[in-house]
Amino acid sequence: MDTIIVRDIMKLKIHLESLNILKRSIALIPTMGSIHKGHLQLVKHAKKHSDCVIVTIFVNPIQFNDKLDYLNYPSKEEEDIKMLEEEKVNLIFIPSKKEIYPIDYATYVTVEKYQDIMCAKFRKNHFRGVSTIVSRLFNLIKPNIAIFGEKDFQQFIIIKKLCYDFFLDTKVHSIATVREKDGLAVSSRNSKLNNKQRILSVLVYKSLNTAAKLIETGHSPKKTCMNLSRDLIKKGFSKVDYFEARNESNLELLKDFEYVKARIFIAVYIGNIRLIDNIKVNFINLHKA
Repeated sequence: MDTIIVRDIMKLKIHLESLNILKRSIALIPTMGSIHKGHLQLVKHAKKHSDCVIVTIFVNPIQFNDKLDYLNYPSKEEEDIKMLEEEKVNLIFIPSKKEIYPIDYATYVTVEKYQDIMCAKFRKNHFRGVSTIVSRLFNLIKPNIAIFGEKDFQQFIIIKKLCYDFFLDTKVHSIATVREKDGLAVSSRNSKLNNKQRILSVLVYKSLNTAAKLIETGHSPKKTCMNLSRDLIKKGFSKVDYFEARNESNLELLKDFEYVKARIFIAVYIGNIRLIDNIKVNFINLHKA
């Protein structure tokens, strides 16, 4: 069956109605385009857990705190469509800005919890934009499941909370961060890195691993992250928004000698390019000791 491409809400509703009649389960993958192998892993996961896979491509203007960043966000629609067609995605929804946010649009969604930490702290209204577009898509498509990558773990936690608080039936799945061979998390923004910046970017993943090993062996999470953050600046990073160890379930800062499921989170700038990443802290060996 050929991939269906839809650009307006009325036609989308027609296709969704036919899926409902056939009682087909739907998996939704919201994206901003610039499809890469991380997105394709989401598609593979979706195929295993649903009858029909819908991918949306929409660069959401209200989640950008920097207008220039929005205008410069990489876009390659033809290539995106071709990649998704090769994966035999059932439907691609590519709405215009006015289709999603008409002139009189005035409703926004904010998950108040987690709004003063990590990316929310440094990107004003970013997650309000994310929560709003996700709410719009979930309400419109009513997917059985939605799949997100763990690279933006804060986003994943916020969307799960949104579904819980609104009694939504959509189950939110996550898959592990997809990485390049050298460890760099796959991201649409990686295409903006020049050769020198690309070499430097490997230190993000290396620093996370160094931090994890130190924390796993009893070093202070706060001091460890602070020291490694300073090292990144010395080595050429222009800015570190945050480098923190947090509880995986509630995103609270990890305390010294607190052995819970945890992750180390980072957001850095190389020039004007912002990269985020995170990895798990593995306390298994410590428990066995």
